[in-house]
Formats: sequence, structure tokens, C-alpha cells
Amino acid sequence: MALFNLKKTRKPTECHAMRCTNSQHWQDEGGTAIEHPVDLWGVNKVYLCEYHTKLADDFHTANPDFKPEKRALSEGEALEAVATDTAREAAEGKDILDIIDGLDVQTQEGLEFANALLRDVKAKLKKLEADEKSITQPQTTALQRVRALFRPAKTAWADVELRLKRKLITARLLEDSNNKKALAEAMDAHDRGDAEGHAAALERVHSATDLEGTSIITKWSFEIEDESLLPREFLMPNMTLIHEHCSHSTQREPTPIPGVRFYPDGQVRTRASAAE
Repeated sequence: MALFNLKKTRKPTECHAMRCTNSQHWQDEGGTAIEHPVDLWGVNKVYLCEYHTKLADDFHTANPDFKPEKRALSEGEALEAVATDTAREAAEGKDILDIIDGLDVQTQEGLEFANALLRDVKAKLKKLEADEKSITQPQTTALQRVRALFRPAKTAWADVELRLKRKLITARLLEDSNNKKALAEAMDAHDRGDAEGHAAALERVHSATDLEGTSIITKWSFEIEDESLLPREFLMPNMTLIHEHCSHSTQREPTPIPGVRFYPDGQVRTRASAAE
């Protein structure tokens, strides 16, 4: 008896056996995807319809010592396997949500069940995070190394860009100042009836900083000279200080602060169960 091959692209809603289209058992009421318990193909997880599950079981019975040739998964196959697993995890999580909505925590039994479920969920999340990190950590390390290679050159050229921009800004500010003075002198000469002086002042108005491919925009910034003079609309509460004041209280309500309402906001801390 020969063992059948698997599809290259394996979806969680289809039997993984090559050329099998029997996916209806996933959709029928009461139907379930069957994960084959024996690694016969050297891949991550295999889900089969009932027919191919029986064929795989028969092959394993006839060849109990059969060991598949292990091979490294391609990037595409590895991502497909992860996609299959995470899709199943997401579906299981949504099923648990339905259980939680109907959970009665007004009894000791209900509380203990909720606590056990919570610890299992915590363990599930820790495993998912660990699995995710096992994939992203090598990529993150490689990305950090590449960025380190480019950082000196990028920093040097960024410094050049910054210094040139500062030169252009200085030129624009000086030009604006000179133009302002020239226009004031032109208006003064006009008021005096000095046509020659008016024309001479206007000739000193320039726009030399209108450059091709570059825009120099004048923006205003600020610095606080006397905070006590600021209008109320420019002030804001010290949220960090209020939060610190509030965090010192647990069982008792915090000492009142005018304009602030305190309310209880519960938090739950739990340890993951040892089952995962």
C-alpha cells in the first residue's frame, strides 16, 4: 500500500490529500476537521477527511516503522502552515467567546471555572506570542543588522541635508527682513512725494530664494517666557500626577481633587496554567 501525497497548498477548510475535494464534512452539521495523529509526511500538521484518514491509518498499521524524510519547509510552505494554525486558533477563540457570554460567575463553581479558563487563555496567548517571536526574531535581528550598516552613511548625508536647509532658511529670513525694511522705506518715500526714493526702495525688494524644486516656508515657533501669564485655554491638567495620586489608593477612594471624579476600575492579574 502506497501513501498518498499532500497538496502543495493546504487550506484549513479542505482535506490535505492530493486531488481530494471531499471538504463537505467540514461544513456538515457536526462535522469536524481531523488532524492525523501520526507524522507520515514530514510536515507540520495534516488535516484529512474521513476517507483519507482511514487510508492513512491503514498505511500506518501496515508500516508501523515508517519514518518520513524530514525536509526543510520553504518559506511559502512555512507561512501556509502558520496560516492554517492561526486560522484554527482564531476560530477556537471565537467559539470560547460564545461560552463566556453565557457564563454565570455568581457562584463559586462558576468563578472557579472562569478562573481555570482564564489561566488556560493566558497560556494560549503566551504560546502564540512565543510562536510569533520565533518567526519575527530572526527577521528583526537581520533588519537591525542591515540598518546598522546603512546608519553611518544615512546619518552623514542627513547632516548635510540639515545644514543646507538651515543655510536656506537663514537666507530666507534675512531676505524677508530686508524686504520688509525696503517696503517700509518705499511707503515712507511715497508719503513724502519722493518718487525717486520710492523707486529706489522698491528695487531693493528681492525674491532670490524662489528656487527650482525647493520650497522655503516661513513658520512660527514659540517659547514660554512666563507660564503664569498663560490663558486657561492654553493650560492642561497634569494627567501623570493625577494618575499617580489615584494609583496609591486601592480599597479606599482617593483623596478628592476639585474638578476630578474618581471611579472604581477593576484589574485582573493571572498566571498561565501549566497545561500549555
